[in-house]
Amino acid sequence: MKQILAMNYAVIEAKEIMIINHPTIIFTNDNIPVSIFDTEEQCNYHISQKTPADFPPLPDIGGWCEINKIYAYGEKMVKCKQSHNRMDFAPELTPALFLIIEPTGSDYPVFVHPTGAHDVYKKGDRVHFPKISDPIYESLIDNNSWSPNEYSAGWKKI
Repeated sequence: MKQILAMNYAVIEAKEIMIINHPTIIFTNDNIPVSIFDTEEQCNYHISQKTPADFPPLPDIGGWCEINKIYAYGEKMVKCKQSHNRMDFAPELTPALFLIIEPTGSDYPVFVHPTGAHDVYKKGDRVHFPKISDPIYESLIDNNSWSPNEYSAGWKKI
């Protein structure tokens, strides 16, 4: 048994993937992976590294959609933003109910502002900026704490 303190976002990858978006203590078996994230963007990036086949299908019209549950939706995934009975509207038309997450096929994270010397970018580090669907940038300098917008000479668009 392991105990994990999640301050912001956690993804528990058991029989079904479960997302928690509030501070909590998680108790799991040792063999169940749990990933912890500071931001929702980081959590969504983690989900985008998976494929729709990793998730249950989006419920049929009238079916129950659970908050923070990820569903397969064609070639994409959707995250339910509030529990509801599914209506006769595509997730693209109901952004208050669903967040569409596209598989990235990318191994690069989204740029996150460093908080100190321990997490600055090194020369050669690559990130998406400003969102996962945006271009990839490579750091041209060590100890890079600026975004590509703040210091363009420190980054090269790939």
